[in-house]
Amino acid sequence: MEREQGAAGAHAHRIIFLCAAIVLAAACGDDDGTTTPECEVTSDCPLGLVCLDLMCVVADGGMPEVDAGGGEDAGGGEDAGCPDMDMDGVCDDEDVCANGDDGVDTDSDGVADACDLCAGGADGDDADGDGTPDFCDCDTAGPTTCDMNAVCTEADDGVTCACDEGYTGDGASCEAVDCGALTAPTDGAVDVSETTFGSTATYACEEGFTLVGPMERTCEASGEWSGEDPICTSIDCGALDPPANGSVDAPSTGFSAVATFSCDDGYLLEGDTTRTCGGEGTWSGSTPTCTLVDCGGLSAPVEGDVSTDRTTLGGTATYSCNMGWELDGDATRTCEEGGSWSGSAPSCTPVDCGALMAPTNGDVAAMATTFGSIATYFCNDGFDLVGGDSSRSCQADGTWSGNAPMCVPDVVDCGAPPSVTGGRVSAPDTTVGNFAVYTCGRGRQMYGSDRLYCGADGNWLGEPPLCMAALSCMCGGRYYEGEPVEAVTDIDAGRDLVTGTTGTIEAGNTSAGFEVLVDWNDWTNGHTGNCGASDCGTCETSPIRNRWYVACDDVASRRLPCACGARFATGDRVVALVDGPSSARGVTRGRQGTVIAGNDGGDLQVLIQWDRWTSGHDGNCGVADCGTCTASATNNRWWTACDQIGNAP
Repeated sequence: MEREQGAAGAHAHRIIFLCAAIVLAAACGDDDGTTTPECEVTSDCPLGLVCLDLMCVVADGGMPEVDAGGGEDAGGGEDAGCPDMDMDGVCDDEDVCANGDDGVDTDSDGVADACDLCAGGADGDDADGDGTPDFCDCDTAGPTTCDMNAVCTEADDGVTCACDEGYTGDGASCEAVDCGALTAPTDGAVDVSETTFGSTATYACEEGFTLVGPMERTCEASGEWSGEDPICTSIDCGALDPPANGSVDAPSTGFSAVATFSCDDGYLLEGDTTRTCGGEGTWSGSTPTCTLVDCGGLSAPVEGDVSTDRTTLGGTATYSCNMGWELDGDATRTCEEGGSWSGSAPSCTPVDCGALMAPTNGDVAAMATTFGSIATYFCNDGFDLVGGDSSRSCQADGTWSGNAPMCVPDVVDCGAPPSVTGGRVSAPDTTVGNFAVYTCGRGRQMYGSDRLYCGADGNWLGEPPLCMAALSCMCGGRYYEGEPVEAVTDIDAGRDLVTGTTGTIEAGNTSAGFEVLVDWNDWTNGHTGNCGASDCGTCETSPIRNRWYVACDDVASRRLPCACGARFATGDRVVALVDGPSSARGVTRGRQGTVIAGNDGGDLQVLIQWDRWTSGHDGNCGVADCGTCTASATNNRWWTACDQIGNAP
């Protein structure tokens, strides 16, 4: 029989029992008290025995004997010999092993094989003292050592090793079954450190995808991975419903998609403005609501009005005042989310034209300076009121009507005004307070103010204009003799004749590329004019080397085409011909200034920057139509009518 590792108690001896009769039912034993082996079939019995009534017995019906004198076995029946149950020729009372041949000892341990507990090794070797010889004991070290992943089985001829489930090998060496590498799903990954029996593989999907199938798989004893390959499918959060009185804009519904909510005009969004499709296939936040906002009506200010495009959210209220009144406060208000109008209600106050300056040797009287008020001028004895209006009214635009007069001695005559080449002058009255007006002949362009003023000192204030003749020999006749120009390119950098240099056209030449003779300002790296080369215009030799011939397109006129008939240029110096020109408070007759820009609408066409004056504005450059206008930080600018300025002396 075979014995399993770990059986309790001592191992029984293997003994062959020989009984006298085949029908013998009684048990027969040996000298150590063990019983005849039990069996179910004959193959369960030792060699030479058969299974009868679940007991192993000898198939022969007689009792084997040996002659006392050493003769042959007498066979059946009684004779004079001794019993020899194992028929090895040795009487039982002298037989070392009554179960078999005493001379057969395969493992050479001194015990015949028929009586040997462990046929593979010495029966006396029992290191752990459990009654099983070491060679056939799984508990002790024998010639066969089983792998830690194997099962050890004990037998009479030694131990056997069998690898555990999930391992392969001969038992002495066992290796785990390998299930092989796994393939990551599309748009996902698989994390597995080992592919042998018992190892676990974990699957995950990339952001925006969800796993369909097992998240984990295990390498089984069969060498196959458990479960089926999972897949990664794209996340979709589904369509969103818009809020009532609103809408939702969601170009897509996949992972990380953003849906933006908005409300119809007049409604306020309450809640999440945006929602995002998350990794679990659901939208963040919740659907917002749209609530109607109404700020209600507004009251008009005294002497004014208010109009609204609507009173709901985002609506605008615009205030205005009646003529002669000006708004003090917010001109517009907006209906805000809280249901109230922004800012505060403005009021309308009467326009104030400001105090008027009394003329020298005279005075001015006004009950008030607000809209509709009348100011009256008068002179001291011996002086007459001339050159303006005896009374002026405060207008709705905040300016006084007319012009300020002056008080002069009874009779002062400035005499005939200066004449101009190519033009004529009209001066019906040459006494104090009157103007001389110039006009230019056909084909000539006026450059400068068209008038002079007869002052109290008996002199004409201002300088006559220039009636410029067209230079027909060059540049298609687009330039005039005496025209102010500016270099629009670097003409000769080596001579420092560069963009922005200003000058005056002197004459013309028909040679291409050298058509225009310019008298340059603040530049002396040229020649004196080479007047012999000019083909049109009046050329006189310059005392300094400030002349140079240039191409037509190297220069451009500095005159302002949008204002006063192009009679002024940016940078021209002018003089006030009246007190308070165009209601410039504090600017007196004779004060000088500089032309900045022009405007082609209305009467106030020239922007003047007045010297030593800061009661104006920064220029209101937004209304300029020509010239270069940048805001002034000192409020010394004023838009002025063309007929109230003259050419500075």
